[in-house]
Amino acid sequence: MEKKYFNIKQHIIVFLCFAYISIEAMVYDNKWLPELQKLLVKKPDSYGQIMLQPFAWVGQDSFWEDFGAEEAGGFSADGSIPLFNLNGLYNQNVLNRAVKFVGITDSSTFRSDFIDYLPPLLWSMDGIIRAQGLDFTFFQPWTRHVGWGFNFFFAHLVSALQFKPNQNAFGGGSTGDFTDLYHENNQLQDLLCLPSREYSTVSISDIELYLRCGIVQDYAYKMRHFDIGFNFGALIPTAVKVNYFNPASIPLGGNGHWGIFASLDGQFELKENLGVGLLLRLNKRFARKDNRRMVQFTEPNNYGALFGASKVDPGVTVIFSPYGQLLRLRSGFGLQAQYTLVYHEADHWRDLRCGPGHPPANVEIMERRSEWASEYVTVAGLYDFSKDSKERTHKPIITFAVDIPVQFLITKRVAKTFGISLTVESTLW
Repeated sequence: MEKKYFNIKQHIIVFLCFAYISIEAMVYDNKWLPELQKLLVKKPDSYGQIMLQPFAWVGQDSFWEDFGAEEAGGFSADGSIPLFNLNGLYNQNVLNRAVKFVGITDSSTFRSDFIDYLPPLLWSMDGIIRAQGLDFTFFQPWTRHVGWGFNFFFAHLVSALQFKPNQNAFGGGSTGDFTDLYHENNQLQDLLCLPSREYSTVSISDIELYLRCGIVQDYAYKMRHFDIGFNFGALIPTAVKVNYFNPASIPLGGNGHWGIFASLDGQFELKENLGVGLLLRLNKRFARKDNRRMVQFTEPNNYGALFGASKVDPGVTVIFSPYGQLLRLRSGFGLQAQYTLVYHEADHWRDLRCGPGHPPANVEIMERRSEWASEYVTVAGLYDFSKDSKERTHKPIITFAVDIPVQFLITKRVAKTFGISLTVESTLW
């Protein structure tokens, strides 16, 4: 029987219904969260496909690359640093000088005998990230080789920051000295209007909407299943943006930046029990003007002493993700291992504040800190209910996956956040 496709009216209705509730796809340009995309297993005889993916994320540390003693701060261990030290080293001396330099206060927050204290007063910014959500992916073919799709997720995100002193920096002081320094550190943060250290949000994320050109066939090119395609799409910034007056705030999406992406993916079932796949992708977010927190000296990004107009042009994000599968280990049960490498080049910053009395921001250090790279190994067990059926439509594939952050090649300046997910994908009609 010849395959029939939706007419244009049906496409418009489906698009409007789903676009109304849409949020972000797993788009790979977030250094805090493992937004790792799972490729939809497309079937040549389907009219439309859907994938639902409940997930959970948790992280307590960050990966670190040596930028020198000033960046390390004595907190690194086994290639990791405290979670929010990803924003830069928190030195109370430096932040105290920055607050005075930009004119927020005309006096030091330190008691008199600490004003000229030379050793750096370093604090660890420990923290935690927890998130739970539901990802949604939809694909609809227009013709045998052209289709459209989108995906998104809802998430409940909680993050928290806690200060701990570096023992080498504070070890020589008394209990009273430490109590005073802790109180003075809180005064500094009150001056910056940053009293909170907990953040919580329930939000949609950015919408990923794309067109796909490709070939999907069974028993072609000496393979059991052949799927290769090119995708081009838009990243629509519907996710909640960073709250610059909460230092524990992290983005769920691209922080308000529109973007585009292009990707090439292939999925090949070579034999009855062997499958391989590959994803290559480029993301580019566009420049945007906004009021942001900025760094005066070398204070952390989330405690920057400046706040005002700036323009940020995000760097390009490059993704490389191959995988292999062992299928039919027992009926439709199989195993999958996937490696994902993501590199984000440095963003370009411009301080747009003007007029006298506006000391320029240290854009060099913010740009330096904005370059990052992550690597993940994903291990999964899957069950394909269509493997024992001649009719492959309406037969779901269920996958349980664990995303493990690793540091094999180029990982640097990203949160060490783990993920678990349960994916159900099926044809619709």
